[in-house]
Amino acid sequence: MEKRAFLAILISFVIIYLFQAYFFPKPAPQTPAQAPAEKAAARPPEKTTAPAEPQAAHEPAAPPEMPPADREFKVRVESRLFKAIFTNRGARLLSFRLKAFKDHEGKPLELVCSPAAEKDLLPFAVDAGEAALTKEINTAIFSADAESIDLQRGGSGRFTMAVRLKQGGWISKTFEFYPYSYEIKVAVASSPALQHLALVLGPGLGNPSPAQAKSSRISRGRAVYLRDGSIERGKDKQTGPVGSVNWLGIEDTYFMMLGRFGRPVDGAITAPIEQLPSAQAALVKGLPREPFLLYVGPKDYTLLKQLGGGLDRLVDYGWFGFVAKPLLVALQFLYNYVHNYGVAIILLTIAIKIVLFPLTYHSSVSMLKMQKLQPEMTAIRERYAKKKGIEDRQKMNAEVMKLYKEKGINPMGGCFPMLLQIPVLIAFYNLLSVSIELRNAPFIWWLQDLSSHDPYYITPILMGVTQIIYQRMTPAPADPVQAKMMMIMPVVFIVMFINIQSGLVLYWTVNNVLSILQQWAMGRLGIVPTRAPAKK
Repeated sequence: MEKRAFLAILISFVIIYLFQAYFFPKPAPQTPAQAPAEKAAARPPEKTTAPAEPQAAHEPAAPPEMPPADREFKVRVESRLFKAIFTNRGARLLSFRLKAFKDHEGKPLELVCSPAAEKDLLPFAVDAGEAALTKEINTAIFSADAESIDLQRGGSGRFTMAVRLKQGGWISKTFEFYPYSYEIKVAVASSPALQHLALVLGPGLGNPSPAQAKSSRISRGRAVYLRDGSIERGKDKQTGPVGSVNWLGIEDTYFMMLGRFGRPVDGAITAPIEQLPSAQAALVKGLPREPFLLYVGPKDYTLLKQLGGGLDRLVDYGWFGFVAKPLLVALQFLYNYVHNYGVAIILLTIAIKIVLFPLTYHSSVSMLKMQKLQPEMTAIRERYAKKKGIEDRQKMNAEVMKLYKEKGINPMGGCFPMLLQIPVLIAFYNLLSVSIELRNAPFIWWLQDLSSHDPYYITPILMGVTQIIYQRMTPAPADPVQAKMMMIMPVVFIVMFINIQSGLVLYWTVNNVLSILQQWAMGRLGIVPTRAPAKK
């Protein structure tokens, strides 16, 4: 029984490693950490002043009155959170930089995909369903009623761009911004003849570093949408309609460009760049005539929770989200005092260790009892060693369980605390993988990004060393097969953790150190022996 439990634990850790190696993209390389002040600014102090439900709009018979456009120019919008640049050629988005987040060069993070922009494929373009009309709309010089909007002192701002088309008809786009929000209210209007317009979100999102771009597992932005109450994500090279959706947009691990609609709209996915097939674009095909909200910013769980509508579900913490979310709250609470997520992880590990101490103590006592019972266990096994029948094996197991019962031993007692650690370990892994709070979060010296692996592999080696020390201090397993497997566990752990996020390795290393101190203290107090002397 105990051997099967141990194997289950080992297999669980192997599963974690395989998920890391084959199903999750590698974290971004080290970049300068964001300052606490910037982090605070990244969250609006209150919800956006935009209406939660778009108001019904009438079909305008003519475009808004605008000054004539005779040249191409840019409209600049700046708030405390971002700097955005629109071009009046096609009324599209040229640049959207987040002030509170940095790229791999330490510059404000650009969310517009540069390779797509170089091919004149920009967000907020229009797909009219036919090539000629689509090209005319997206290359036309729109009139605009503003050339700059400054929201840094508060107050909302908006501008409208409109154009009359050579083929007949007209189209206008209105964008409204708020000083402490990443949400934009968007309204697209057109002449009655233009009934099949689609707004393009993307293609792509952000700009991976050169090292990331070489990896086939790094996406330049994939589609995400809410359909029938379920969040779905675009697969590699997926194109075509996705049906009626309530949300639709583009995301990567930490950021997104997502439209929310007052009523369901038809959505589609396209990958228009042959050289970048993973740079998907999302098409809002059933383009609503009423305004809708477009979020362009970080996938910050706390911020999205405040916005409501279930947007926080976009931060996927996996099966153990019910563990990851309290851990995030605890980390944020500790970070507010120590201003270092590495220190916060250490303090949280200590807290978890204190909570689990009764179980750890019970585990040590149980392992000691199992060790004292080893001679009787060996005798039972030897008695049935030459009997290979199923009935004989069942009788042997029955005698073993009877012996456990007589001695008051729970065969799972030594493994149960380790099993409890697995949800915490997986939750920490998911937390470090997707939480914007830990992106580029420094600890000390060489560890400048807790969401990335240790560049010098110091912490994985320390983890392996502490694992060996702890094993040497604990009672040897009664099962000889399990004892042999325990000898190779430090090597297995080092291999599994070598390229995992350094924050997770830090957690496990600190946990090992605390276990060593705990075992030493219990040994000094005579509660349990550190290790039974080997037989000569």
